[in-house]
Amino acid sequence: MAERAILLVGVESPYAEAIGAWCTRGAVTTLYSDAESVASSASHHLSLCVLQVDGGGDSALELIRSLTKLLRRSPLVVLARDLRADVAFRLSQLGVADLIELPERASGTEDVLARVVSQMADSGQAQTSTDLVGESLAMRELKQSIQQAARVDSKVLLQGETGTGKGLVARQIHELSRRCDAAFVHVDCAALSPTLIESELFGHEKGAFTGAASQRRGRFEAAGQGTIFLDEIGDLDAPLQSKLLRVLEDHVYERVGGTRPLRMTARVIAATSHDLFRSVQQGRFRQDLYYRLSVLKFEIPPLRDRMLDLPLLVQAGLKRLGAQLDLPVPGASDDFYEALTDHGWPGNVRELMNLLERLLVQTRADEFRSEDLEGLLDFAPRPREPAESDAEDPEDEAGMIRAALLDTGGNVTRAARRLGTARGTLRYKIRKYGLGELIPSD
Repeated sequence: MAERAILLVGVESPYAEAIGAWCTRGAVTTLYSDAESVASSASHHLSLCVLQVDGGGDSALELIRSLTKLLRRSPLVVLARDLRADVAFRLSQLGVADLIELPERASGTEDVLARVVSQMADSGQAQTSTDLVGESLAMRELKQSIQQAARVDSKVLLQGETGTGKGLVARQIHELSRRCDAAFVHVDCAALSPTLIESELFGHEKGAFTGAASQRRGRFEAAGQGTIFLDEIGDLDAPLQSKLLRVLEDHVYERVGGTRPLRMTARVIAATSHDLFRSVQQGRFRQDLYYRLSVLKFEIPPLRDRMLDLPLLVQAGLKRLGAQLDLPVPGASDDFYEALTDHGWPGNVRELMNLLERLLVQTRADEFRSEDLEGLLDFAPRPREPAESDAEDPEDEAGMIRAALLDTGGNVTRAARRLGTARGTLRYKIRKYGLGELIPSD
């Protein structure tokens, strides 16, 4: 199995030592290299490359261009000292994930390490999956919406419960768009305090506030011509909502403590687990900002409303996790799928993936069975009848199952294979929709 690795090119000590120590704790391989031998890292899965350039110039830009081609989609972080302003601007257009200006003397290793690690986390999210898994009606409609959104540069608002995969949807819109070769920058608005998020988004000038020892470029600048994904946008406080509205309207902003206007060229995709329109009605979110963000608006369906996708999600998740953990991938019995189907899934796909990882680590068997789930589901099973507002039309689902049963002469095994689902899941659906008369009696 390819190892996860961070490639360090020309990074001076103590920054290289700090990054290397973190990699040791996180079971990540650290590769040290000069620019000419970067290709020798092909046997590793490069999650990140960190390159240091001092002064800057055409040679630095050419080196970064060549590294970007070698790294493909792996993010590149540039550490720089005494970088010319024109070079810094051109770097932002090349899709560099982050540009970190270093002080004259090597110091502030903790801040540099924190920003490098944040890019490593973003890279890890990118590797979880490249495609949305599922063939249910809700997922087919969502995939069509993603294709439509990828063809234009309009702003997108994604709404859905925690764990439904809003970040994956945002990344896929970016990957299918004409901006795919530029940066995808993920900002978790809920994880940052109001005092930090303005600097994180817009950057700050040296001396703008206590602790601002050097100039810092923000996430909008790092995104360049790519995509900036504002996760949990509903948690922004009112003053920052006003500043963000101005950026979306005028496409310009200033760094904290600065006066020089900078142009915003990135595409904006926002996401929230809240009902943002209700937040507008309650006066907690600006109405004009809501309409600016929701030019295109998608609802990401919860897992409990797309149970036909459950076997496909389990198979894809086990395959990916097995490769990551270097563990054999077991099969799954029908009663295992039936037990999963009966669960309410309040944590959605994220909960499912966490459960599968625990099973892989704790259970050494050729096949998962329902008894393997004992004590692992944190919430009691919760039967649920579909509501009128469900994202998936139950009549359409029942029609698909009816057609598959008729085409196969009521053979549940063949019908399940045709629908891409497990027999246990299909039997549950047959009982749910009262289609038992289509199965010949013994």
